[in-house]
Amino acid sequence: YLFLFIAFVLHSKLFLKLIKMNTRKTLATALLTLLFSVAANAQWTAVNTGISDLSQGAAVLGASSTHVFSKANAKMFRSSDNGNNWSEITPPITSNPTESGYSFSSKYFAGMNSSTDCIFYTSDNGDNWTAAAGSPPLTTVVRGFLGVSSTLFAYTSNKGIYKSTDGGVNWDTANTGLSNRNVIA
Repeated sequence: YLFLFIAFVLHSKLFLKLIKMNTRKTLATALLTLLFSVAANAQWTAVNTGISDLSQGAAVLGASSTHVFSKANAKMFRSSDNGNNWSEITPPITSNPTESGYSFSSKYFAGMNSSTDCIFYTSDNGDNWTAAAGSPPLTTVVRGFLGVSSTLFAYTSNKGIYKSTDGGVNWDTANTGLSNRNVIA
């Protein structure tokens, strides 16, 4: 199964994102299911308890210091036990798929797909969401985030790069010299 999974990932140019949970466990993004490995190069088994509909696949969206976040269809889930069990949570915008996630400055950030606001953050692991001021405008996808020192960057599908120097509360464009604003990392 691992060979088929790797072949599918390479064929579709999907990026395999590993989130290190502890010295023995890693969690990986998969389209058809969430897969779990107890040790490096071990057997893979599904860990989707609590995720009811995998018909369109699932993806890991990142982790805070205590929870792992994932999505399946337009629903968002979190796990507090290294992915063994998942609970559905309300996404920042109901029925709008969360495309990316990142933990930075004691907050978990959710990048959205063409919503009224495109970056939200939570300080309570998804119980409550706050729209970030100055986040990318409509008709873009926040593909991901990257933290460098005290600056958090967000890269988008057609609006370029945004940066925050205050822990993700406020955002400004950072596109000087960037000719193509379709950023893929």
